[in-house]
Amino acid sequence: MRQVVVSLADLSASIGEAVTSVRLARSFAELGHEVTLLAPTPREARPVVAAAPAAVRYSPNVTRLGLPNSLNSLVQVWLVLGLVLRRQVDVVYVRAASLTFLFGLLLRGWTRVVVVTEHHGWLAAERLISGRRTWLAPLERWLQVLDARCARRVRTVVPGIRQRLADGGVEAARVMVIGNAADTEAIRPLPREPALHRYGLDPARVYLGFLGSLTAWQGLDDVLRAFARLAREDARLHLLLVGEGPCRAELEALARELGLQSRVTLLGRVGHEQVGDAMACFDLALLPTHRGAYADIGRSPLKLREYAAAGRAVLAAEIDAVDALAAEPWIAFYRPGDAESFCAAARRLLGDGAQLVEAGRAARVYAEQHFAWPVIAASILAGLPRAA
Repeated sequence: MRQVVVSLADLSASIGEAVTSVRLARSFAELGHEVTLLAPTPREARPVVAAAPAAVRYSPNVTRLGLPNSLNSLVQVWLVLGLVLRRQVDVVYVRAASLTFLFGLLLRGWTRVVVVTEHHGWLAAERLISGRRTWLAPLERWLQVLDARCARRVRTVVPGIRQRLADGGVEAARVMVIGNAADTEAIRPLPREPALHRYGLDPARVYLGFLGSLTAWQGLDDVLRAFARLAREDARLHLLLVGEGPCRAELEALARELGLQSRVTLLGRVGHEQVGDAMACFDLALLPTHRGAYADIGRSPLKLREYAAAGRAVLAAEIDAVDALAAEPWIAFYRPGDAESFCAAARRLLGDGAQLVEAGRAARVYAEQHFAWPVIAASILAGLPRAA
């Protein structure tokens, strides 16, 4: 098949959306398809990870004119229409955003092109949790449902998003639920002490670590409050937060308020090639979630897959989709927002070093079998109708 994968991400940035867009296009191409990845012109010349054998094409980036990134969809849809008119595309695969409904709306009816939209989150929920321009949330919900209704196939990463689309009138038969993937080739278990040395961290300490965007829906404020309890019990414990985001200043202020300045380190964003080293510092990897919307909707976070690929034991908030892994020996759960539940689960895991090591090995095996990109890409393609 001739495929176009459309993304709004800056492909040169070390962020989850950029990495997953490039790796998905590359995986489709490695499975024998002719694939072009279309994205706005990035800040730097090269994608954060290699795209070949997929081709990369850049569209003019309207953010350079001070316009919202969502408006790049208006540029991209016309470029895709040109390819369709020249009969150079069979499948258009789009990561859903505010205006991506235009791909399905403009191509349905008069072409045989299969438009697939991918829904990683619920836009209205993210808007409400962020607290910014919350009056836009109903509009974003309507646009996200419209996006799915216009597409021929829809991929959601968790059942909760599929249910919300169904509540909006999207036919269940057109929706497939397939979680995220991890690059199990690039991310592998690495020795602990060299990684700690790289970041100037004391190997005598025990590190609870988080890697990801510092956003409100991560629930990192709850983690800090719970960690304050653990820190009083065990002088060895240290919290590492790896990443950047709008909540960084708030988290730094909260750490000072809780008297944790010497027990919490914010490493900032690391390059994609350094993700494995950063996670090798974690004795226990953390997957928190805010008590609000995503605790109900469910998540399929890239960081969970990468933790497993890196051979890390995981302590996760018990939410929909993630809790489907409850039987696995490498992951344990706590109730979102419940500090005592967090502390009790952390104590159980950290109390047995040998158990942590075995859990990490099991996580790596699971990632190879269930989270690897070839596995996920093949599952997506198996769910698509053939274009005429």
